[in-house]
Parts: sequence; C-alpha cells; structure tokens
Amino acid sequence: MFKELFDLFRSFLLMSREIQENRRDITKTSSDLEQLEERVRDLARQLQEERHRREKLELKLENTLMRFERRLPPGRGASEQ
Repeated sequence: MFKELFDLFRSFLLMSREIQENRRDITKTSSDLEQLEERVRDLARQLQEERHRREKLELKLENTLMRFERRLPPGRGASEQ
C-alpha cells in the first residue's frame, strides 16, 4: 500500500517536473519563433528595397539610352543601302 502511494507520489513529482520543462521549452520556442519572424520581416524589407533600387537603375538606364538615341543621326532607309 505504501509502495503504491510512494510510486504514485513519485510519478506526480516526475510529471510536475516534466510539465515545468515543457513550459520552459514552449516559452523558448515561442521566443525563437518571434526572432525568426522578425528576421523574415527584415529580409522581406531588404528584398523590397533591393527591388526598388534595381527598378530605379533600370529606369535611369532606359532614360540614358533614350537620350543617346535622340542624339544619333537618322539612319539610312532600306532603299539607301
């Protein structure tokens, strides 16, 4: 009888310890997840900024090419060649 009661009490203590460990693990995992989410948001923002920089460079290049083409003399037609 005492052995059964002791085993039951021991099981209760072990489960209590496991529950505490699980709670700590959940808290740490939650914190890690928040950090990961923040990193992903930062990466997404950086990618967006990079995309805008590239689009801006592309538009500048197009404008430069268009200005250059306007300065070229008119080309010869197919009949003049």
